[in-house]
Amino acid sequence: ATQNPIDMEGTYPLPEAQLDRFMLKIIVSAPPADEIVAILDRTTGMAAPSPDAVANAARIEQLKGLVRQVPAASHVTGYVARLVAAMHPAATDATPLVKQYLRFGPSPRGAQAVMMAAKVSALRDGRANVAFEDIKRVAHAALRHRLIRNFEGQAKEIAPDEIISEVLQAIPE
Repeated sequence: ATQNPIDMEGTYPLPEAQLDRFMLKIIVSAPPADEIVAILDRTTGMAAPSPDAVANAARIEQLKGLVRQVPAASHVTGYVARLVAAMHPAATDATPLVKQYLRFGPSPRGAQAVMMAAKVSALRDGRANVAFEDIKRVAHAALRHRLIRNFEGQAKEIAPDEIISEVLQAIPE
């Protein structure tokens, strides 16, 4: 699914429970001029671009199985659990931004998203197990849409990424 912050006519924000079902929220910024030129060159010339298949359904299922086989040590799994737990305002490990600006933190589904994305990150880097660096690499994308800010957090436009960064710094590995 995509979300365009400019053209909202006829579209409505998803309820929090539905947002939680998306594994990641990737922020794509506007491309610089040289990339726009490359886009124009590829898409407005005589040759019509056509996508090439890079995987079929069987290969995708095989890769999904491979990701699930990547182990995470208990101290890494515990770290993910502590991070997610610390993003709830009533938690003992909640940071100042969490306490002041969040209504609700991520559900266990958020922890699952962090772990699965971290497993992919480890494989992408050629490692056979999840490391703390994988957790930190994927935490923002896996959790930013799962933090429900309170009125003050919305009014002050406190970015979920700012809160996640604070928690990542505060919770020891």
